[in-house]
Amino acid sequence: MTIIESIDRCLKTFDMILMLMDGDGGTENLTEDFCCSVAMKTTSKKVLILSTSGCLHPNDTDHYEYWKLTDEEQKRIQELYMMYDFSDHFHMISNDSKYGGLFNYVNAGIMTREEVFQALLN
Repeated sequence: MTIIESIDRCLKTFDMILMLMDGDGGTENLTEDFCCSVAMKTTSKKVLILSTSGCLHPNDTDHYEYWKLTDEEQKRIQELYMMYDFSDHFHMISNDSKYGGLFNYVNAGIMTREEVFQALLN
């Protein structure tokens, strides 16, 4: 199955797909923090989390499913994301400005990471 086919199938199964890209400037340990957040534990949405970083508690809850990506898979999804408008249910979360800037609010001290996680899931 191709990456596009997998994503298309997942868009029909999950309420939201988030590709989390851990990095610098507010996104250190993003995947682990998101998986363990209050927002994730209390959401009613079915969420698929994609990341090359580890998650200490993968798939231990009904609130989300976690898939660990290889660097090559992440790169391919990034390329596809930039070429196509998958869905308003597929989001890339990064500190890179080309994916949106919620973490600028964290860096400025306006929002906490938990508030960003809540905003993403609402």
